Parts: sequence; structure tokens; C-alpha cells
Amino acid sequence: MPSPRDRFEIYPDRQPSSRALDGDDWIEARAGGLEAPILARVGRSRDGRPVITGLMIGEFDDGEITADTLRAIRPRALLAQLFEDFDPGEPPSPATAAEGELPDLLDDDLMTWGLMQEHVSSPAREQAPDQMAVTPPRGPSLDQLRRFAEVYQREWERFPHRAMTATAEAMTISRPTANRWAKQCRERGLLPPK
Repeated sequence: MPSPRDRFEIYPDRQPSSRALDGDDWIEARAGGLEAPILARVGRSRDGRPVITGLMIGEFDDGEITADTLRAIRPRALLAQLFEDFDPGEPPSPATAAEGELPDLLDDDLMTWGLMQEHVSSPAREQAPDQMAVTPPRGPSLDQLRRFAEVYQREWERFPHRAMTATAEAMTISRPTANRWAKQCRERGLLPPK
């Protein structure tokens, strides 16, 4: 039986708003072995870091977008590449351009620098809440740890030799995450020491 986390809420009548699709803040790129272009919107997280806040996949020649297709996009690699040579204090200039470089390439570099400079140096512009990236808190909440401790103690009584694995399965978390949570529970006195 699938967990509620595995279920999607489907809204067949909803379409993306033209406000979300219009504007000049979308960057087109091709990712790794991906045959379709992607459009990415770079915004700011609540703590001011540049993050990808929107992603669209262009028309795909093969006709099917699979999990492998989505993995080929690599948002972190895209952000890293966008910002790899970025220096907020020094825009590209003809003096620093390679000899023989076409003038329109320099214009592209200046435009890219301007976009990156805006994201790094400027304060975050006012955005609609649905366009702000929410950075989830790191680690489990106290309620999650209490629930984990309850489940672990129950599973330890049922399966003493595989209690951690059974708890991870029951909580739909990975085994390494279960080990980290158990350590935090012990540190907070929610579980007895080993």
C-alpha cells in the first residue's frame, strides 16, 4: 500500500499562469545528455542564496520523459556552472575578453554578469510567496524524534536484531537517517543509551 507521501494531488483544470511563464528571468540550457532544452528560473531562497525556483523541460524528441531524463538535468550542476566565473565586483570588459572573440559574445557575457550580479549583490526583490524557494529546516523536528523513538521502541520489542531497519521502513526514511535520528533521540533522552 503506497504511503500518503507517494500520492499526488492532481488538478487537471489548472494551468501555469502567464505571469509565471512570462518575463526575462528564465535561462535556457541543455543538460548533459538531455535532448530537450530546459528553462530554469534563478531566484533567491529566504536566506538570500541563489537557487533554482522554476524548471521547465522543452519539447522532448524521444517523446517520453523518464526518471533518467529528470536526473540528467542536475540543478546543482546548472547553478554551479552559471556562477563558476562570477565575480560581483568585476564585469567582463573588452580588455579581459579573449582576442578574436566576437563582440556579441561579450554582450552575452555582460548580460549574464548583470543577471548574476543582481542575484548575488542586490537585496532580494519582492517576490510572490509562491516564487520564493523555501529552504526546509535541517534535521528532524522534536515531534518527529518523539515519534521515531516510539516506533523504534515498539520495533525493538518485536525485532531486537533488526529494530533499526524495521523503524526506518515504518517511518519511510533511509537506514542511515534512522541511525542519525536514533543518535539525536539518545542525546535528548528520548531513547536509553546503547
